[in-house]
Amino acid sequence: MNQYLIYDTYGEILRLYSGIEPATQVSGSEAYIITPEVYAGLTDFSAYYYNSSTKAITEKTSTDLSLASIVSLNDTVSFTVPTDCYVIVDNVITTSGTVTLNTSVVGGIYVRLGGKLLYKKTVKVVTYSERRSLEYPSIKDQLDLLYHSGIDGWKAQIKLTKDKYPK
Repeated sequence: MNQYLIYDTYGEILRLYSGIEPATQVSGSEAYIITPEVYAGLTDFSAYYYNSSTKAITEKTSTDLSLASIVSLNDTVSFTVPTDCYVIVDNVITTSGTVTLNTSVVGGIYVRLGGKLLYKKTVKVVTYSERRSLEYPSIKDQLDLLYHSGIDGWKAQIKLTKDKYPK
């Protein structure tokens, strides 16, 4: 029995199918190919896409959307959808233009690219006080700072965070 790769118009490999009549497994703009022998044992195709020009499974190129890992509540976080790709943000697909993340709720926002570029990131949205707390050195580092730099060195380091995030 053949194994098939089902992909979308951007070449994103959506799923594998083993069975007969693969045409019954595709919908809308999806298509399928027989899985090339070299990929027969692979089950995770997240790092690959189907290049319809060369008719080959191709490794995705890593990219960086320059999104911060942690943002504050109600920050404006926007980026442009790269060419020949689409963006999936919390299961919503955007194929072009600018995407603005909803940072009005504390939690995580999962961002992923579909198509020929590889990018996955969870952006953590935190409150102002959580953001401030995350900036302070760990207790271990603070004790080390006290030992090596004394109370004045420790105060100077703590003041940097207090000045950056005033109450």
